[in-house]
Amino acid sequence: MKMKICRKCFMGKSIRNSQRIMNHLLNNKKVNNIYCICMDESSDNLAFIINSQELLKNIYKNADYTVVGIAKGRVEALDLFLLMMCSFVSKQNNFNNFKNYFLNEVSQ
Repeated sequence: MKMKICRKCFMGKSIRNSQRIMNHLLNNKKVNNIYCICMDESSDNLAFIINSQELLKNIYKNADYTVVGIAKGRVEALDLFLLMMCSFVSKQNNFNNFKNYFLNEVSQ
């Protein structure tokens, strides 16, 4: 799996022990009720939100993507993505380079 995790990965309010969760994700270990906000350089989409257990399936093993947000549950993941967009726009005053900003902050 070519998963990477953004250095400035956003965490949902309900996330406890984020380092443990990130280590589990990077080591292809199952994590219950955790959703990841992912970005893929080759995709035209801004991001996709997916259950972390889905990432363990074969279809994602050779996919090249970056986890930019981690949340507990799908609703929190959606809220977190909105927060990420608002935070970016408030700092940059526009929406240009939203995806590149997160993809360039990759550490793993």
